[in-house]
Amino acid sequence: MNPWHVELLRLTRTPRLSALLAVCAFLGLAQPVFVAYGEQIIAALGGSGPSVRLPPPTTELALSGYLGQVASIGMLLAAGVTVAGCAVDAHYPLAVYYRTRTGLARQLLPRVVMSWAAVVVAFTVGLGCAVYETAILLEAPAGATVLRCWVAGSAYLSLVVAASALAAVVARGVLAGFATVAGTLMIGLPLLGMVPALRPWVPTPALPHITEALAGRPLTSALLGAALCLAIAVPAARRRPLPRR
Repeated sequence: MNPWHVELLRLTRTPRLSALLAVCAFLGLAQPVFVAYGEQIIAALGGSGPSVRLPPPTTELALSGYLGQVASIGMLLAAGVTVAGCAVDAHYPLAVYYRTRTGLARQLLPRVVMSWAAVVVAFTVGLGCAVYETAILLEAPAGATVLRCWVAGSAYLSLVVAASALAAVVARGVLAGFATVAGTLMIGLPLLGMVPALRPWVPTPALPHITEALAGRPLTSALLGAALCLAIAVPAARRRPLPRR
């Protein structure tokens, strides 16, 4: 059985793929509902408190809201799935087994690719749910708008997967790798966004006015960042010695 088949079975026979699909589908279905009926939902939850005024519901708000959820909840889930799959050295017996057969670098490639495929498929399913719900509650978004949303979200999640693979190689443990990549993306990127010169380049799928144009600078920085993380992770995995017991 080759490593690609093993990783496919690891995704389908564990809760990883189903969890990704369930969360993304829920976010895609829930966000347009909140955009369309947000004031009523908040009023029902808040009882007799002061009324809350939200922006008028639009297709852009619904899809951008889903992308915003992907940048937070989806990012954490994607990072967890990727780190769990790529942390080959987390358990010593398995590390010995893998290292004595194909080497860590060759084991890493199918794990990264399969994790990326699972994350992007789940994101696409969630986007389809968001488009469907938006079309029912508001109006059908244009095909070009949906494509721009998919490109922006997929590029950002590619960066998340690549950074998670690098964190798994460097940290070796699942919890340490997850904490590293989650802290970097949740704290480091917002800090970079506070610098005026860097703000337009900070990778994020939640772009303003996504119905009008796709911002090229966040997309470019996300793809370059993903390529850089993989370029560091593969040689680092090849040079890493077997962990001590």
